[in-house]
Amino acid sequence: HITLGEFRFNDEFICHSFELPWLNNLPNVSCIPFGEYEIRKRWSPSFNRSLYEVCDVPDRKHILIHAANQPKELRGCIAPCTVFDVAQEQFFAKMSGKALHKLEQIIANERLFTLTLLPEDNVQQCAQ
Repeated sequence: HITLGEFRFNDEFICHSFELPWLNNLPNVSCIPFGEYEIRKRWSPSFNRSLYEVCDVPDRKHILIHAANQPKELRGCIAPCTVFDVAQEQFFAKMSGKALHKLEQIIANERLFTLTLLPEDNVQQCAQ
């Protein structure tokens, strides 16, 4: 399974998002708990570029917002996407890089902002 959501800024839809399923907040294999988190830009040696990091998640660190097209590309991070599809019980995100670029353009002037993860009425589970 995966966890689907949306990125919104000033209450306007920007793009979809996906994370790994809830596995008790275990590092590298679980989505993060519902709540509010500060987001800061930081250098990622793994991606060789600056990305936004979700800060102060209990018992977790290095949770980035980065492009990915399949859940296997995530290790507890969050990926934006423009569209997604489930075919033969496999999840595929499309245009994740484009969605990340759009998100980064919208929040580019924000030095620090808050990400709010809401309960199930705004999140869906689907096959992986």
